[in-house]
Amino acid sequence: MKTFRIIFLVLCCLCAVSTFAQQNDLTQEDKKELQERVKMKVEEFQQYLKDIVNTKLSETQRQSSIKSALALFIGKGNAYSVKNDDGEMERRNPVRMQLSNVYNKKTRWLRMTRYLNNQYNNIHKYGVVEIESADAVRVDNIYKVGDGRYQAVAYFCQRYAAKTKDGVFVYGPEVTSKKVIVHIDAIETPVGTVWDAKLGDVYVTATKLD
Repeated sequence: MKTFRIIFLVLCCLCAVSTFAQQNDLTQEDKKELQERVKMKVEEFQQYLKDIVNTKLSETQRQSSIKSALALFIGKGNAYSVKNDDGEMERRNPVRMQLSNVYNKKTRWLRMTRYLNNQYNNIHKYGVVEIESADAVRVDNIYKVGDGRYQAVAYFCQRYAAKTKDGVFVYGPEVTSKKVIVHIDAIETPVGTVWDAKLGDVYVTATKLD
């Protein structure tokens, strides 16, 4: 019985060491590079959102911003495949955006393509829509999920307001705190490792009136 316990403890320690190694096989330089890459992706997304609702831009420019925003996400707004823990390809549903309502505190999910198109059309519904970054992007929890594959969580804030053309608020202004799951792949090239980061589902963490 004592021998069994010793073997069991050794196996537990080996598993713990293996898990620790998997989670910490990135250098500080790697982590810093990944954080900057993820921040850049989130900031790009927020800029595209701002452009999508910008009536000073042409219809073509605003439509182009939708396509560019979707290109930042895994699957580009469509269903996609990723390797699971067993190394097998697993089909996933298209990425989504979680929405909140500051007045009734309810949340709901929309497919990202529909969310972006809704923002594009909301200027006809309201008159003026403003979507702006409300805080700096923060990235943490970078962890390994497979061979050469990692995930991270990025946090950011958006200020949203809808007004009539006369400047009367019909919704907001509100500030919503969000987090996005980021999928990162290490791609080996002749000149070294290149990190490919794609945004995933976006969650609401808090919403308040501005």
